Amino acid sequence: MRFCLCFLLALSFFLVPLVSVIGHRAVLALAGYLVNNVAFVLAAVYFYRVSVIILKDPEAAFQASILFCFNPASIFYSSLYTESLYALLSLGGLYYLISGASNVAVLLFALSGCARSNGVLNAGYLCFQTLHQAYDAVFLKKRACSAVKVLIVGALRCICSFIPFIAFQAYGYYNICHGHSLDEMRPWCKAKIPLLYSYIQSHYC
Repeated sequence: MRFCLCFLLALSFFLVPLVSVIGHRAVLALAGYLVNNVAFVLAAVYFYRVSVIILKDPEAAFQASILFCFNPASIFYSSLYTESLYALLSLGGLYYLISGASNVAVLLFALSGCARSNGVLNAGYLCFQTLHQAYDAVFLKKRACSAVKVLIVGALRCICSFIPFIAFQAYGYYNICHGHSLDEMRPWCKAKIPLLYSYIQSHYC
């Protein structure tokens, strides 16, 4: 992750002077292209690391990583789209979760929800880890208090992974629905649980 920060700083340092040469929009497009491709390479690295841990076979993990790089949907990873960043954050979070760095994993999973709304599904990994640890605490270690603590911490971590999605929905509701009369509101604004994402996907995709 330190590499990512250094890359972004270097990118801003080298691209800002180009604004006066090729224009602001062209620089934004170039920056997006570079960020996406670097994110894709880092996602492949984390994919390899996760595969090594799960498969316990570096050769098989390497072959799986090659297939990941040359999959039919690879066009989404090299174009100006959020798939590369989402893959990087999700695979990075999964790697750190398996490695025992749960707090880092929660942060990356939460950020993946900023890249794509289905990042909330990464909370499933946290739920599985929480239930597994709670099972060990109750049935193997015979410590009910430890199980309760594990469940509380796990619930808080899952909530953290949902925060970006909830924040985006609240932002959309405030900007589109807030302050308008019922007649002026879009249909999704009147729903019991107003979800901007599901409305856009069902009507415009």
